[in-house]
Amino acid sequence: MHDKKMRFLVYGESWRGAMPYSAINALRHIGHEVYSFDYTDYQFRRFFPSRFGSLLDKILFRQSAWVINKALQTQLRQGRFDALLVFKGSHVWPETVQMAQSHCRWRINWNWDDYFNPIHYSPYLSQTFVNYDLIITSRRHLSEEYITRGARRVEHLHFCYDPTILYPVSLPEADRVHWGGDVVFVGSWSQRREKILSNLDDFQLKIWGPSWRHADRLFRDNANLHVMGRAAELEDMSRAFNASRISLNILTLENRDQTNVRNFEIPACGAFQLTERTEALQELFQEDKEIVCYASTDELIDKCRYFYSHDKERQDIARAGHQRLIASGHTYVDRMQQLVSLLVE
Repeated sequence: MHDKKMRFLVYGESWRGAMPYSAINALRHIGHEVYSFDYTDYQFRRFFPSRFGSLLDKILFRQSAWVINKALQTQLRQGRFDALLVFKGSHVWPETVQMAQSHCRWRINWNWDDYFNPIHYSPYLSQTFVNYDLIITSRRHLSEEYITRGARRVEHLHFCYDPTILYPVSLPEADRVHWGGDVVFVGSWSQRREKILSNLDDFQLKIWGPSWRHADRLFRDNANLHVMGRAAELEDMSRAFNASRISLNILTLENRDQTNVRNFEIPACGAFQLTERTEALQELFQEDKEIVCYASTDELIDKCRYFYSHDKERQDIARAGHQRLIASGHTYVDRMQQLVSLLVE
């Protein structure tokens, strides 16, 4: 922990379970003064908590951005901060980040998605990119590209987890039936994920996540498949992972993932993880001892079949993965300490 007490203004969602929420708590835990700016307070969904509100936010994106930036600029003028920490910041104008230079030493952006993934397009994101003093990425392999695109400084910090939200839980049988299956997948729909999961129709498969209404009807009508219709969040994620034999992780290629946050969240819950194989992931966990990987559909099916029926081996790997995670320093407190170190070095 650093002796210097810093004043942070953190931009991002403040609901429990969101990355900014956990980051704010971690910064306060290590002794810093933190103020929050929740941009969702200025969105239509706050007043219309339904799909209608979300639709308005998309259609009237620029109008929302105007209100958000004016409010953020006001808060910046009212206080002197050591750092403005923006999580993603799709609505933030370049001129807002520029004017922040007069009110704080550091202007930092931390985006857990690929900054240039067109799926997450914003009319401001790529323009604002060059105005931050520091870009934090969880994808080390993109750092050089970010520099060539104009980033002033890029640092790599791994994904992390909040141990006050995600941890091993024991469930009664009725809850295990509701939350889990032979295989569980927690994540949003994509065509690629649907294609991969469609190969697991021999297993009781449970899916927790948004947008699966877009999946093909034949996929959704599979008797062994249960789309639960909402995201498993907070402690519900712990329940879903712990209630299942196999917790499947599928990377998002659109984000050019080598690792993702689920690689950390599944072992945080003490659950068995079967995930796509990457070199970056093998630097974090020992394959077949702390985590199990696949690189093809055939390998995925074979390993699901094997570990479905090998309980002790599966449980030993889950336990070892959990121990490796907690011993390696991947909590939000660890990440915020690393972030502060980058600012004071």
